[in-house]
Amino acid sequence: MIIVDHNDLQKYATVLKDVNAPIAERTDSLFCLRSFPGVDAIDVMIEAFHIEQFSDLLRHEICYCLGQMNNSPEHAAKIQDFLALVVEGNYPAIVTHEAVEALGNMNSENTERLIEKYRNEHSEIADMVNETCEVAKALVKWNKETNMGEDEGIDMTRRKFTTSDPAPPFNY
Repeated sequence: MIIVDHNDLQKYATVLKDVNAPIAERTDSLFCLRSFPGVDAIDVMIEAFHIEQFSDLLRHEICYCLGQMNNSPEHAAKIQDFLALVVEGNYPAIVTHEAVEALGNMNSENTERLIEKYRNEHSEIADMVNETCEVAKALVKWNKETNMGEDEGIDMTRRKFTTSDPAPPFNY
């Protein structure tokens, strides 16, 4: 088990941004940073994304973690701005897909905007993004129709897992 030292953000930042460190250590540091409550951790992840030149998996995981960190309006704004740049950029499909999924988990307006952008495009990325948007759109619809699961007896404060996922949660 990894115990996160929330007093030492720099330790995790250094490992995550070290392109010569083993990928497993960098990924561990990324997921430790995800648990930090401040915007500083978001800044580190964004910087690491830009530093990373070879591992699409790590860039994908950075997008995933950022999509889990919308703890405040300040967090969400910073993350959404970054993820929108990733979607607009020229990244491999797996990275773009995860950025879209993270945006969709955070804001239904982003999902609709992305669907419109890719609606008439036909490429590997456009097809993947459209599928990802459809999944996110279904979650947005479910959230509205069930009052965030409350009408189905789901207590969001008592979930076993607190991730933001592209499918409705369930109780155990």
